[in-house]
Amino acid sequence: MQEIIDVTQTLAAPAERVWPALEAFGGLERWFGIIDACRVTGTGVGAVRELRLGNGELMVDVLTALEPAAWRLSYFRERLPFPVTDYHGEVSLRAVGAGECELLWRVSYEVQADQRDEMANLITAALTDGVAGLARELIGG
Repeated sequence: MQEIIDVTQTLAAPAERVWPALEAFGGLERWFGIIDACRVTGTGVGAVRELRLGNGELMVDVLTALEPAAWRLSYFRERLPFPVTDYHGEVSLRAVGAGECELLWRVSYEVQADQRDEMANLITAALTDGVAGLARELIGG
């Protein structure tokens, strides 16, 4: 069963200020409470991001698209310790006013029906936490 989760937040900062943090493809240990360490190998499309969780588990992402002019990047999570498969993420920004932008973090994945609610809750909470962490780091709120 395919699931899609969107987490959207308006940030009190222009997209031009927020984009460099996203484009770097790293730093997630500063934004996501469940991530203890983040290491990026390589640059641009094909870069690999290793995320070490607090429980010692490892997640691995590969950057599949990087579109600076559109303020958008996409990745494929090739390794994760949760019962989901075919996990794809996209992060994008959109200017919404003077000095503000909207951040959308979207993930899609396959999950068994009996794990649907649990995984949706886990992923939504993690994304919401991460977006809030990014906002705190970049704009103090």
